[in-house]
Amino acid sequence: MLTKIEFKYDYRCFKKCESIKFNQLTLLVGDQGCGKSTVFQCLNKHAYDTKNSHIIVECKDQMNMRSFDFEQDSPRVTEPGLHDSSDVFTTKIMQRFLSHGQSINTILSGMNEFDKGSLILLDEPDMALSIRSIYKLIDIFKSRLADGCQIISTCHNPLLISAFHEVMSLEHRKWMTSKEFIELESRC
Repeated sequence: MLTKIEFKYDYRCFKKCESIKFNQLTLLVGDQGCGKSTVFQCLNKHAYDTKNSHIIVECKDQMNMRSFDFEQDSPRVTEPGLHDSSDVFTTKIMQRFLSHGQSINTILSGMNEFDKGSLILLDEPDMALSIRSIYKLIDIFKSRLADGCQIISTCHNPLLISAFHEVMSLEHRKWMTSKEFIELESRC
């Protein structure tokens, strides 16, 4: 399980030695520009290039990581063959024929896609989803968590945020209850 990252030096909106602690489910929330996608990209890059990473990663156990950037991997922009992993390649091909919401449900609901105990990174899986699809996503999150997976996801949707007790507000640089975060955001 990924427990913490720490920035090695000033990078984008993060200061040197600034750290973020993670739970089994970490919903990274906050306004645009507060660092949600930066954290996602740093974690993703670190998994493949630890020497040139911007972060120091602290883990309890060895992780099997699955990373999905639905904004970049949408059916309209995906180019098949960019990755050499057969499951990623198949996923990319499938996405060319599915809507955003269908892609998410297909990818996240298939147990053969994820080993139990995997770290799942998701950048804005709630983007442009219908209310019905958000509720399906919540159910899938709960199912993956019950399987021992760790989920780190950026999100904006109040339904998704309120379905879970705590969120990591990068805008405020602290863990908050979902209710507290939504109330704070509604006052802005």
